[in-house]
Amino acid sequence: MRSITDFAPLRFRGKSLADYDPATDSARRALNAARRFVARQLDSIVLAGPTGIGKTHLAVAAAAERHQAELDAWLALPLVTTESPAPWIKPKRIGESPQAPQWCSVPELIVGLRADMDRDRDERGWAERAEEFAHHRGIVVLDDLGREKVSDWTGETIYTLVNGRYERVLPTIVTTNLTGAELAASVYWPVISRLAEGGELVRIGAADYRLQHRPAAEVTA
Repeated sequence: MRSITDFAPLRFRGKSLADYDPATDSARRALNAARRFVARQLDSIVLAGPTGIGKTHLAVAAAAERHQAELDAWLALPLVTTESPAPWIKPKRIGESPQAPQWCSVPELIVGLRADMDRDRDERGWAERAEEFAHHRGIVVLDDLGREKVSDWTGETIYTLVNGRYERVLPTIVTTNLTGAELAASVYWPVISRLAEGGELVRIGAADYRLQHRPAAEVTA
């Protein structure tokens, strides 16, 4: 049976907001932002902080739970019937069904786009994927922003992708290991500031979440 978190890498599937255990005030603010995103009170969230604080857990859970809520709302809409006698014409619901979330590892995307530069135009699959991320109606999670080699080119590339979503008011989640000061000084600040307009930037400082949630035998070994 498919899970609503199947869009994410295998390691992060099955995550939920209910099983996220915030260890600090900033982690609690991040959890609250994720809940507001699920409730459609925010168009986007940016989760910033060091490795191992549960940013990806929150991103996967928030994307999955918002999509599930949108899907449930769509399924509750009435079916519209036609007067056609043709038996193969079935009733349809009003509007389009919500699209499943999409996952984008930013470092992987950048590596792929660089490789595309050496390929023929009809073989540039990563460029097509970037275009798809920019226009996808559903939620897009941009994971690990800033872990790649940062340059003016990567800044322009990510800005183009995110700006396409920003202008269409499409839901977006970003995770990054960069600190607030590093973000403000980086080529990505125009991207982050745009997302923060209709959403929230949360800087998380917490004990290593992954270490806290390892089995006791592993921690004490």
